[in-house]
Amino acid sequence: MEKENEDFVVSVDQHHRVTSIYNQSKQKNLQTSKGVKIGEDYSSVIQTYGEQFKKLWFVEGYSKGIQYQDQSNGIILEFFFNDNKLALIELRSKRE
Repeated sequence: MEKENEDFVVSVDQHHRVTSIYNQSKQKNLQTSKGVKIGEDYSSVIQTYGEQFKKLWFVEGYSKGIQYQDQSNGIILEFFFNDNKLALIELRSKRE
């Protein structure tokens, strides 16, 4: 279930395993393990996470998105932007 004013949205599968976590928080102190925060510039995210990303097309509600895949751990990290500012971070399992 999603609530409009919540910072995080967590999805689980039928076995109650977490399949995705969305960070929509406007709090400046919440960040990824590499220090990326909501509101950062597009180029800053790429500088931090590297050039090995996939551009996402048709990202409803956002001007653009990029995806990083961690094959060894089976996870996907996605960043969504509006006006080149980070608006949403999504971490999810590739095993969905």
